[in-house]
Amino acid sequence: DLTFVGSEEPLVLGIVDEFKKAGLKIFGPNKTAAQLEGSKSFAKSILKEANVPTAAFSIVRSLSEARRALVKHDFPVVFKLDGLAAGKGVSVISSCKQAEDYIVNLYKNNSNTKLLIEEFMQGPEFSLFSLVGKNNTVVHTPIAQDHKRRFDGDKGPNTGGMGAYSPVAQISFAIIEKVIKSIVEPVLKVMQDKGNPFTGVLYTGLMLTKSGPKVIEFNVRFGDPEAQVVLPQLKGDFYQMIINLMDGRKPLIEWQKKKFIWLL
Repeated sequence: DLTFVGSEEPLVLGIVDEFKKAGLKIFGPNKTAAQLEGSKSFAKSILKEANVPTAAFSIVRSLSEARRALVKHDFPVVFKLDGLAAGKGVSVISSCKQAEDYIVNLYKNNSNTKLLIEEFMQGPEFSLFSLVGKNNTVVHTPIAQDHKRRFDGDKGPNTGGMGAYSPVAQISFAIIEKVIKSIVEPVLKVMQDKGNPFTGVLYTGLMLTKSGPKVIEFNVRFGDPEAQVVLPQLKGDFYQMIINLMDGRKPLIEWQKKKFIWLL
C-alpha cells in the first residue's frame, strides 16, 4: 500500500525513482531532490538561489584550494565532507595547525575529496520537519533540539545525535513562522521552479544566530533521535496523513501541546 523510506542512502541512490517506474506508492524525494542531503554543495547552491540565510562558505577539491580558501575564513571554521557521512562528517577546527593537519591527511587519503569550509555560527540549534506532498501540500511538525557532541560539557566529537527533546520552549512561534516563510517555502519553490519538486520529509537543521535563523543543513528523512520525540506528539493517523499529502490534500493535523518529550 505504501513505502515510507527511513534512511538517507537509498533515497540518495534513487529508490523513489525506481518504485515510481514500477507504479508503486512511495513517500520520499527522487534522486535529484535527495541531493539536498546527499551533497552539501548542492544544498548550498539551492540556498543561494532561494536567497536563504546560511553560513558563508567555500567549496574546495584539493589541498591547494583548501589552503587558499582558509585565508578568507576566521577561526574557528567548520569542515564538512560533501557527501553522506552518517552524521559524522562535520569537524569544528579551532586553529591553523589543526586545519593544516586535517586537510593534509584528508587529501593524502583521497586527492579528489570535495570539502565545504564554512563560517562557524553561534546560537541555539533546532530542527523543523516539513512533510511535503503533491503540489507542495505541507505539514510542519513541532520543532526539536538534539545534542550532537559526545561527553560532558560538549567536549567530544560530533555524532549523529546523543539525545533530543521537543517542543523547544526557547524558540518562539514567531521564529518558527519566519523559518517556514523565509526558509522552507523559498527552498521548496526553487526546487519546483527547477522542475524537480521536493516530496517527502524535509528536515531543516537551523541555528538561531544574532542576525536571525540560518540553515545549517538539510536532511531528506526523519532524523534520529529527533523523530523519536516528534512523532509521538501526533494526534491522529500517521498513515492517512501521508496518503493525503501524496494525493495533494492538506491533512487536518493536531499535535499535543501539554508536555515535553525527552530522549536521553
